[in-house]
Amino acid sequence: VTPEVKAELIQQFTVDVITSGRTSSAAISEKLKERCGIAVPDRTVRHHVSRLGLGSIKRSLPQLVAAVKKTSNNCSES
Repeated sequence: VTPEVKAELIQQFTVDVITSGRTSSAAISEKLKERCGIAVPDRTVRHHVSRLGLGSIKRSLPQLVAAVKKTSNNCSES
């Protein structure tokens, strides 16, 4: 898997976590195929999600994004 494919995988994982909270390797694989024309088997997605440690941010990422949004909204009102 090239660095570009890993970048797209990370991006899709992040979008899925933030928008739905779900990170199914099959869904990520399908979305990469639809959105980018990249064919990555779901087993490969699982492998790289694990190796990159993305599973450990699955719960904290949406909270972090919400906190940043809240902070940035307060700053823009000043």
